[in-house]
Amino acid sequence: MTTDLLTIAGIAALFAQTPKHVRDRVVNKPTFPPPALEPGPRSRLWLRSDVIAWATPAGQARRP
Repeated sequence: MTTDLLTIAGIAALFAQTPKHVRDRVVNKPTFPPPALEPGPRSRLWLRSDVIAWATPAGQARRP
């Protein structure tokens, strides 16, 4: 089952990166989409479709 929301760990799995790399380098890029939800002070969730659109070549070569 696929969820529409991704945590940092989910983004890391999608890109075959470590969660630390995603947390420290990827989600802080100015071109990375903002979180869709922030349910807690240290918890952020991104829409899978936004993350995939950001990573596609048509949207620019902005891969991690």
